[in-house]
Amino acid sequence: MPKQVEKIVERISICPGTLPHAGFRRQAEFLLRASEAVVYMVKQLRGGTHIAKIREANDRLQFAEGEADKVMLELLKELYQGDHGPKEMIILQELYEMIEQAVDRCRNVGNVVLQIALKNA
Repeated sequence: MPKQVEKIVERISICPGTLPHAGFRRQAEFLLRASEAVVYMVKQLRGGTHIAKIREANDRLQFAEGEADKVMLELLKELYQGDHGPKEMIILQELYEMIEQAVDRCRNVGNVVLQIALKNA
């Protein structure tokens, strides 16, 4: 996950022009929620297996991932229907997808943590 976020920051730092902050802010909100849920789940494993708390956090994580998918589709719709040049479209689409991949990786980590908790319950 940290590597994915590092790649996003690198791409944004070399991006020419200005970026539409509102769209990235919405995606970043769900990435934050997802990463907070993962951190919480891992902490629960360290303190002993608290399956109910881990499941609750995993539910929050799954919800955040689903909402992040919806936001990305909205952003892509705006991008495709908007008045953007080809270069800008490619840059924005790639950044939107990279952020979505980071959220997906959080979901994958959450699933692994849940599986570990279930095995040790």
